[in-house]
Amino acid sequence: MAGFALQRRNITLQFEGTELDGLEATCTLDLPLGTFLELQDQLNGNSEGGADSKTLRSAFSLFASEVLQSWNLEDENTGKPIPPDKKGIMTLSAPHASKLMSVYFSSVSEIPENLEGES
Repeated sequence: MAGFALQRRNITLQFEGTELDGLEATCTLDLPLGTFLELQDQLNGNSEGGADSKTLRSAFSLFASEVLQSWNLEDENTGKPIPPDKKGIMTLSAPHASKLMSVYFSSVSEIPENLEGES
């Protein structure tokens, strides 16, 4: 019996019709489950009512290092590209960074049609 290797896929997120219209971000779609769950845990915080700033910083850093592959984001003042890394993601406003991650998680949680079971 031959072995089987899963191919890791990327997804390009687009934000048409939002305040981020024009932004395109390429992200790892097939994130290892352990990394995905770690990211979810950090975003959800603790049982005492959510994530603190240190935990959120860690979550956004993990997202930048493990999920975000590239984007077309430029500095509004210089026109120079902002790198898709931990430092670059921290230049986004909180609502924009949250939107990026929210759209990613919405995309990841969709079950591909060819994997859906019969109803």
